[in-house]
Amino acid sequence: MICNRCLLYLERGLDKKTRTLLYAYRDKEEPSIRALVAHSGLSQYHVREALMTLRGAGLVWGDYFYTLSPNGQRLIELLSTADRPEPSESLCNDCLREIAELLPNDVYPILAELTRKHYRTTQQLVAALNVSSYKLREYAFLLRGAGLIRVDRNRIYRLTGTGRYLGLMLQQQPVAVPA
Repeated sequence: MICNRCLLYLERGLDKKTRTLLYAYRDKEEPSIRALVAHSGLSQYHVREALMTLRGAGLVWGDYFYTLSPNGQRLIELLSTADRPEPSESLCNDCLREIAELLPNDVYPILAELTRKHYRTTQQLVAALNVSSYKLREYAFLLRGAGLIRVDRNRIYRLTGTGRYLGLMLQQQPVAVPA
């Protein structure tokens, strides 16, 4: 389980559209994408992007019917109480490891490439990793949700401080990834 302070840290890093979608879960048990579009007021495109971001943060599970994970449920509860702790300044090691274990295997080469090079463009990552730009974009949403990368307007990918730390941790001791 991700600790409460780290959950609030992850929530603080979400963009406005992703927060809007997260708040739409307060009233829905197991919403479909169509229900989330209707309830959040976001386009289907933005709902899909936000769901990938929330999935990267370990807050939702699923492919078509996205359900809140236990971490997501706890975050919703935390956000609805006035008596909540201050968000942490960064993810603690245990929570960082837990999030890393939830990420699909395909994102680790991106972390490794960005650990070797401090920044890369979309084209450079596509060429270096032999993935489609569509897949790279999907993985970027997962990594952004986990607070590990930033992507600026010019499509330059950079590790955050947390992402750099995880990259170094993975070089020393790889994460146990389920098969």
